[in-house]
Amino acid sequence: MLVHRYLKENEIDDIAYNVARGAANGTNNAVSTDMESFVYPAMHYTEYYYGVSLNRSQALYIAKRAQIDYSSIIRTFNETGVAI
Repeated sequence: MLVHRYLKENEIDDIAYNVARGAANGTNNAVSTDMESFVYPAMHYTEYYYGVSLNRSQALYIAKRAQIDYSSIIRTFNETGVAI
């Protein structure tokens, strides 16, 4: 059963980072739309690992954080050749 609650900052960080990693390694269809690469995976990850149902604004906030993490992961890979 999913619950509605506020996520802690460290939970948001964890979700955003894992969604970004999924986009970077291709498991989230990184070549597709932002919704398919970041928003839907954020919702599914949160439901699966935390049992929390996100509302629209929470999902978009986490997706935006994931996009920032994604950019950082890709930049690090391009500079070092090492995947995070």
